[in-house]
Amino acid sequence: MKRTSLFLAAVVWILTGVACSSGTPDHAPDAHDDHEQVDRLTLSREAYAVSEITVATVGSHTMTPTVRVTGTMSYDERRMAIATARIGGRITKVVADYGQRVAVGEALAWIDSPDLGAAQAEYRRALSMNGLRKAEYDRALLLLEGQAISRGELLRREADWRAAEAEQQTAEQKLHILGLSQGDVEALSANGSDAGHVYPVRAPVAGRVTERKVVQGRVVAPDDELFTVAELDSLWLFLQVFEKDLPSITEGSSVTLTCESHPDDHFRGTIDYVGQVLDPHSRTVRARAVIDNPDGDLKPGMFVYATIEAQAAGGASAPRLAVPAEAVAEVDGASVVFVETEERSFEIQPVVLGDSAGEWVEVRSGLTGGERIAVSGVFTLKSEAQKGGLEGHEH
Repeated sequence: MKRTSLFLAAVVWILTGVACSSGTPDHAPDAHDDHEQVDRLTLSREAYAVSEITVATVGSHTMTPTVRVTGTMSYDERRMAIATARIGGRITKVVADYGQRVAVGEALAWIDSPDLGAAQAEYRRALSMNGLRKAEYDRALLLLEGQAISRGELLRREADWRAAEAEQQTAEQKLHILGLSQGDVEALSANGSDAGHVYPVRAPVAGRVTERKVVQGRVVAPDDELFTVAELDSLWLFLQVFEKDLPSITEGSSVTLTCESHPDDHFRGTIDYVGQVLDPHSRTVRARAVIDNPDGDLKPGMFVYATIEAQAAGGASAPRLAVPAEAVAEVDGASVVFVETEERSFEIQPVVLGDSAGEWVEVRSGLTGGERIAVSGVFTLKSEAQKGGLEGHEH
C-alpha cells in the first residue's frame, strides 16, 4: 500500500505541473493587433478629404509598347554659339555674366589689341587713298571735257581709283572679321586718327550666357573660346538604345523622361535621329530627341531616365483592360488595387498584372471593366489597411 501511495502522488505532481504550464502563451495573436491587415476599410469624411483620393472607372486602353533607356541632356546646337577672340590682346572689360540674357551683336567683353590698331591704321590709309584717287578721277573727267588730257589718262586714273576702292573694302572687311560692326567702322571713318585699339567681343546669337571663361586683365589668343550663349527652352536628349530594341525605335517616336531633380515631373519630346553605327563596347546605338524645356527645369549635362513609345510588331495592339500604374499598390508581396464599394469605402482586390506601357499597366485578372478604383491617394489607403482597421469602422 505504501508503494502504491507513492506512485499515485508522483502522477498527481506531474499532472499538476503540466496544468500549470499550459496557460495562455505570452505572445498569443491578438485579434486587434495594430498590424493586422484588413480586406475592407472606410475612411472618415475628414480623412477622405485630406487624402486627396480620386476614383476612376476601369476600362480598356491601347497598350503601346515602351522601351526604357537612359540618356544625357545637351545643348540644342542649332540654338547656341561660342563667342571667340578673333584677335589676340588683353581683356580690358567684361560686360556679360553667367545667366545674363543678351541680344545678337551685343558686346560681351572688350579687348585691347595692338593688332587692331594696325588694322585700323591700314583702313584709314586705304580710306584716305580711296578719297584721293576718287578726286583725281573726278578732275580727270573735267579735263577730258576740255580736251586737256587724253582718254587713256582718264582710264588710268579710273583704274587707280578702283584699286584704291578695293583696298579700302579689303581693309574694312578685315575690321569686320576682327569683330567691328558696320557702326564701329563708320565711327572709325568719322573719328579719323582718334580711333583706339579696343574692340568688342559680340554675342553671335541671342540667348543666355551659360559659360564664361574671361576675367579682366587676362591675355587671350586668336580663336580662344570666351563665352557660350544658348537658348535653353529647347534641348537635345542623347539616348543609348540597345541593339535588341532597335527594330521598334524610329524617328518620330515619342519620348517621356524624368530626372532626379524633378522626380514627379514628366518631360516630353520626339526622336528626330537614330544613329547608323553600333558602339561595339556598349552594344548600343545613339539616338537623339528634341525636348521642350519652357521653364528651364532641365539642364545640359543632366542624366535622365527615358521611356520611348516603341513601334508594336504587326501594327497597333488591341485594347486591353488596364489601370494607371499609380493605382496599384504592393501589400505582402502581392499587387492590389482598392475597389470602391460605396462612398469612402474600399475593398482590397488582388490583381495579376501584365504588360506596362508608359503610365498604364495591364490587368490580366482580378478586375472587370466598369468597376471603380482609387487612382490617386493609394498610399493613404494602403497605410490604413496595414494599420488593421475593421470593416465598417471609420478611421
